[in-house]
Amino acid sequence: MLPKNSRKDFLQALFDDYFQYYSGFIVVKAVSKLEHKSRTRYFPSVDLLAKQEYFEDENVFFSVCPRESMKPRAGSACHLPALWAGLDFSASGHSGRSCYTVVPRAALAVRLFPLPPSAIVESGRGLHMYWLLKNITAETDVATAEKLLRQINLYFQCPGVISVDSMMRLPDTSNAKMPGDPLRCQVKYLNAEFRYSLEDFEKLDQRYLSPPSAHPAPRPAARSETGAPSLRDDETLVLDESLVEVVEDSVENLGQTSPDELAERVALKVVEKLKEELVDEIVDRLVKRLRNPR
Repeated sequence: MLPKNSRKDFLQALFDDYFQYYSGFIVVKAVSKLEHKSRTRYFPSVDLLAKQEYFEDENVFFSVCPRESMKPRAGSACHLPALWAGLDFSASGHSGRSCYTVVPRAALAVRLFPLPPSAIVESGRGLHMYWLLKNITAETDVATAEKLLRQINLYFQCPGVISVDSMMRLPDTSNAKMPGDPLRCQVKYLNAEFRYSLEDFEKLDQRYLSPPSAHPAPRPAARSETGAPSLRDDETLVLDESLVEVVEDSVENLGQTSPDELAERVALKVVEKLKEELVDEIVDRLVKRLRNPR
């Protein structure tokens, strides 16, 4: 099992280069549902924020772009350590919409994006993705950075307002947006070796910076002589032992396995074996079949 990445690991990957050359602050806002108020603090180091504790009923957000003072002036230069995007599993997520109803479909959206994220954070009701930048410099062309942020977020179907001042959920805190149902926000994946330049994003083909629904639709499946859909020779799905084991285990424990859970487990194995453009269609069909068995 891979070691769990902590809040400190995440913050170090994001801000260590910045604090090596600059003196500034990580802006953090904690919103208490019970007290109906928020408080903002400015942390001058990763270590202080890594040790800070928060209550379970608090929603805690941090600014990805550190600030040089506790009273940032409008139009001042912004230090940009990463680009970021959100992806929602439910209508109570960041964008207020349920964009990805099953985990494999969300995983597919991430896989189809040509630049792998440096970090993925489970926000409780979705995913937050970060692409670390190679060089932390004072970004005076804020408009260009914000244009890229909007395009990346639209690709992942999060159309909300996005800017260099936007705040994201802090790992190892609670997502307490739904009263009585707090969920943990935690680092799911981290690879600080994946670093990019803004030019890497600017050079992307525009189809990678538009929502997946705008991508070319997959070709329809060929039909056999009987009229039943059949895979073409170049789309043959090979069932390996791991996939067979998942299915057999799920059938044996069908009473303890929900249709959605079974669909996700099988679909994750299918994703590894099948061409990317067919995954969405197969996931949809599998979920429908398991929900409505004949």
